[in-house]
Amino acid sequence: MPTKGGWPLITGRMMPVLISVLIVGISSILVIHKPWTEKEMSHSRKVRSAVMHQCMDANLKNADFPSPPISFEDYKKWYSFSLSHNSEFWGKMGRDLLYWNKPFTKVLGQGGAYSFNGSTEFSNKNASVSFQDKQENQQDPSKNLCADATKFEQITWFEDGELNICYNVLDVHAHSNADKIALIWEADEPNTGVSITFGELLAQVCQLSNLISRKFPYLKPGIDVVTIYMSMVPQAVVAMLACARLGLIHNVVFAGFSAEALAERISDANSQLVITTDFGLRGNRRIATKDTVDLALSFLPPGLVKHVLVAQRNISNAASCNLIDGRDLLWNDVVPLEEKTFTPRSVCSEHPLFVLYTSGSTGKPKGVLHTSAGYLLYAKLTAKYVFDLQKDDVFGCMADIGWITGHSYVVYGPLSNGVTHPDISDAISLLVWIVADLFCRQMAEKHRLTQLYTAPTVIRLLKAHGDKHIEGYDLSSLKILGSVGEPIHADTWQWFYDVVGKGKCTLVDTYWQTETGGIVITALPGGMPVMPGSASLPFFGIEPTLMSSSSEETNHNGGCSEKVESGILTFARPWPGMARTVLNDYSRYLSAYLKPYPGYFFTGDGANKESSNGLFILTGRVDDVINVSGHRLSSREIESALMKHYCVSESAVIGEEDPITGQSITVVVGLKAYPQKPTIEAELKDVVRKAIGPIATPKCVVVLSESSLTSAGGLPKTRSGKIMRRVLRIILHECRSWHASHEKLLQKQADFLASFYSHLYQRLGDLSTLNNPRYLMAHAI
Repeated sequence: MPTKGGWPLITGRMMPVLISVLIVGISSILVIHKPWTEKEMSHSRKVRSAVMHQCMDANLKNADFPSPPISFEDYKKWYSFSLSHNSEFWGKMGRDLLYWNKPFTKVLGQGGAYSFNGSTEFSNKNASVSFQDKQENQQDPSKNLCADATKFEQITWFEDGELNICYNVLDVHAHSNADKIALIWEADEPNTGVSITFGELLAQVCQLSNLISRKFPYLKPGIDVVTIYMSMVPQAVVAMLACARLGLIHNVVFAGFSAEALAERISDANSQLVITTDFGLRGNRRIATKDTVDLALSFLPPGLVKHVLVAQRNISNAASCNLIDGRDLLWNDVVPLEEKTFTPRSVCSEHPLFVLYTSGSTGKPKGVLHTSAGYLLYAKLTAKYVFDLQKDDVFGCMADIGWITGHSYVVYGPLSNGVTHPDISDAISLLVWIVADLFCRQMAEKHRLTQLYTAPTVIRLLKAHGDKHIEGYDLSSLKILGSVGEPIHADTWQWFYDVVGKGKCTLVDTYWQTETGGIVITALPGGMPVMPGSASLPFFGIEPTLMSSSSEETNHNGGCSEKVESGILTFARPWPGMARTVLNDYSRYLSAYLKPYPGYFFTGDGANKESSNGLFILTGRVDDVINVSGHRLSSREIESALMKHYCVSESAVIGEEDPITGQSITVVVGLKAYPQKPTIEAELKDVVRKAIGPIATPKCVVVLSESSLTSAGGLPKTRSGKIMRRVLRIILHECRSWHASHEKLLQKQADFLASFYSHLYQRLGDLSTLNNPRYLMAHAI
């Protein structure tokens, strides 16, 4: 074709063709093309948004992560980056926040061999499969919810790196600022509180590390679990960090658990060393922790526990408990004699750090295992950004170290960030809330707390005692308030914000679990939108997804479900702080967390997502776990305890709403053919108290005689024989409502429930296939 100046010449023969082309093109734009539907326009907006986010995320690769408090705009940018460039984000955090003996080159992998049976060292030698490409290039999970169903299995984080957790928590701060206060201990005994600096705490940890390595050489790093059963004393923190320094696994058991519960946990962990206190104090009441240990060990095979190390609470150091020669050692006699230096053991990133037992729906407690680098990184990062930690802060987390909150936000999170933490005694942690002004004087005002992190149960108790207990004290040092352990009602949230926070503190309602290792849904200080009763938005790298549930009785094993705006809370991708396994039972880990929704991490909690702002509202458990004052208790474990009473033929345990504790425990028991005893209710409460602990004591006991049980056909069950707790809960709720309106005419509530239950349940008939038993309730009453 002839050209001029590089452009084709348009000849006369080509003109008609060109005009035709132009007419067709213009008509296709103006006439022929149909207007876009709303779905097509929405898809176009999503495509443009995705392209913009990819460009923005790419710009963050070399940017510095902002210091707290983080603005909402920065949160949105970095949250998007943490999902689209997940491995790069966590790699950046790992390099910036942790100190490594051997730097990692891999961030997220898969193939960890979580074999831990007490005879072979915990290992993940097979952890070699790179997960980065798999994670960041996966298909949109909404297209196929069963895609990549194994992505949570045997994950590893920073697998080829090495470090020591205790070094990261203590040494780095002791070397730079040894005289800074690390722990403030408020004891129940008058004038016995102490402050411990980072340098002093490191010295004590080294002394205990020397003792353990010298006196108990049979303990092997990565294999042996040291059980810690102590009241809230500084030695408990020392014991945890000494285990971390040695590469031993610690298993802290809440000191309120019974001897039987303690024995079960010692046995499952195969612990050869137990560390305890001579006694604890709760409101001037002496709790004989060492006696509980002795009783627990009497239930176990002789020789399983080789040594018991006893820290003395008794100020006079006089003999305060029984000691068994050859097995028991007094902390005060042996630990202070040891050297104050001890080289920390370098361990791999996936080295096990601790086991913490949590309730499961099967009744047997699960030993949830967390590993080293991923857990510490997540605890440190969440503590820093959720609570806006600054170097001079005094962070007040009112939790016992026997629970995950105490691990992550009393010990590892605050100390790794180098901030001061008040370590509260048993008495203060349990009773200070009843006398609210004592709390304000002893903790918030005296120590100038900058953050207060506590449970809704505590907040409700403070609220019940009136504003006057709060208003008389100077709480101006507070900048962050936090709630943990259970969903907080909007009115309680508002009171906490208005009265304790004076309307100026950021209130973070945090959602997380033992299994998550740290906070996963929360508001962040710095302008993030909050709503009373809502946990707000996911933390960096966390991708929550709500799944539908056909009914409470559905197990979902192996099945798929659809995404919804209200349903079961799951997570769509791994994160460093998540638990790796259940001790000695990886198959139970799979069935409990990964099989209900393949490809997603199952929490067992329900949630709603606000359509207008995306905020999450947690609605509580959907399984058989009861949450009492933030403590997760297994209904089946309580039922098993009740079945030990010779009069009980069957039992069912449900959680019911309680204005103070959030939930309380109600038990319904059927009796065998024995004469009914007037003391049966007290006996059943005592059975549970002794088997599990005071925290599990039922509030209400409904006793069904053999005759009423027979006439009612037993407790409501499915065709397969599983007790239908949801049906039982509805029946009892209706019974209570009817009783409340006729209370003056009727006997005490528990007796009425027993008789009315029998009458009502007979009229309901077969409920084993009924999805909505409330439908028949009106016809039966």
